[in-house]
Amino acid sequence: MRGRATRQGLGSARRLALALLGAWVLIATVMLWPSPVIQLRSCLVRERVVWAPHVVLAAHAYGTVAAYLRIDAHGRLAAVAPATRAEAEVHAREQALPFEPHDGSTISPGVVDARVQLASPGRDWEGYAHGTRAAVAGGVTTVVDGPFGSDPPATGKHELQLHMRAAATSALSSHVGFLAGLTPSLARDALGLFALAGSGALGFYAVLSPMHDAAGARPPAGGDF
Repeated sequence: MRGRATRQGLGSARRLALALLGAWVLIATVMLWPSPVIQLRSCLVRERVVWAPHVVLAAHAYGTVAAYLRIDAHGRLAAVAPATRAEAEVHAREQALPFEPHDGSTISPGVVDARVQLASPGRDWEGYAHGTRAAVAGGVTTVVDGPFGSDPPATGKHELQLHMRAAATSALSSHVGFLAGLTPSLARDALGLFALAGSGALGFYAVLSPMHDAAGARPPAGGDF
């Protein structure tokens, strides 16, 4: 009896160890996997020096300062420094770059909206083109689209890829990332979570109450929500 109990205890310990190992592998994959974001490609990118009298800088948490921003040939921010307009113009001339002043304007880092509901594909009340255009009008340069409210919801690898293709073929005004829906069955499926994380989900979104939505987000009878 003692030998049998010992074998059962070792079996339970092995199962627990494997479960813990699987959990760590899943967490590491979700954290380290290169998560794709559908990026906006602009045809207007050119290397230049931009100046404004009001620029939001991390070193100046309260208020703004006059500063220039040097934009490289890929549209990325290469340098930022406090400067008067005259100083910024001298810097542009020394770098042989066009000078682009924005008198009376404020420049701030783009805001990331970590959860929006663009209702695409399958719904018609907003969509990627309209939603990202509205986001940019409010200073948001990246949106992360929620999994529900669309048809189908992004609760599986195939459905998530449908969302990504819908965004990639839309007239985007901002970058777009994606959340996957965490359902009860998916929460118990480590391999399914692994596959969904590897398909491009930036994270998982869970609803802890029954979904009843007049816009069409209510799941079908017996749905996994």
